Amino acid sequence: MWEGLVDRYLVWLEGQGRRAHTIRGYRGDLAGLVRVLRDQAAGRGAVAGWVESMEALAPATRARRLSAARGFLRWAASQGVEVDGVDLLDQRGGHSRPGRVAAPDPAVVAAVLDVIPRQADRDQVLFKLIALAGLRPGEALAVSVEDFDASSGHLRVPGWGGSSRLVLVDDPELALRLTHWIRALGRATGLLFCAPGRSTPLRYQSILERWKRYTTRAGVELRLGDLRLHHAGQLLAGGVPEWVVRDRLGQPTGPLPAPPVGSADDAIRAWRQQQATAAPTPAARPGRAQRRAR
Repeated sequence: MWEGLVDRYLVWLEGQGRRAHTIRGYRGDLAGLVRVLRDQAAGRGAVAGWVESMEALAPATRARRLSAARGFLRWAASQGVEVDGVDLLDQRGGHSRPGRVAAPDPAVVAAVLDVIPRQADRDQVLFKLIALAGLRPGEALAVSVEDFDASSGHLRVPGWGGSSRLVLVDDPELALRLTHWIRALGRATGLLFCAPGRSTPLRYQSILERWKRYTTRAGVELRLGDLRLHHAGQLLAGGVPEWVVRDRLGQPTGPLPAPPVGSADDAIRAWRQQQATAAPTPAARPGRAQRRAR
């Protein structure tokens, strides 16, 4: 019964405008819950046990699965299938997500981006849209040629259910590469990233494989999804207000990375350096020799 119910739920999500790779992710996230509900009585104890089994998972993974389960069970209730314990999935309760998550080391991010060949225009644009503009990988794959306005530097990023947001492509190199990539495509419409030699969309699995290849070449471990955390961490560390960061990333709720924290002395020195850089240079006073010459 539960497998069939999940199938119907995913069809419903597709009708709501969710993308194919998102629906595949929901199926994987719900697999463990469905297994528990099938093997045990669909009651509060089953849900509580499933939630407790995820304690060792990374916060982002746990949050994603809780969100998927909550949406599915509430939809199931609307179909007349009630499960006791849906409230245990509320992330504002005892299993809430932390307000901060760890951002990747900027040096690690730079190491991976540096090994991408300069002539690999597609990969340069794709991965830097994630690392320097805060797009989700799926959002980057859904961007069309006509979504970029070179005159204003804004990129319209498509979201769920037909929604979208405008993101300023403020990095000069990325803006230039994006402009050149669009010119090289030689068309005014269609997806920005297609499979090589085809008009079909570039698959998420394909870019994930390429990303793993680059991380291996750089000799580091870095998940593709963590590039957004790197961008958010850099913005927050630079003093950009949190609401601006959330608007740019299209993330109204959930954890953001904490800005890098050093010692108090480091913070004071950084502040003093910033003040010195911003302060106007005082006009040079005439020296003794100059005064004598007068």
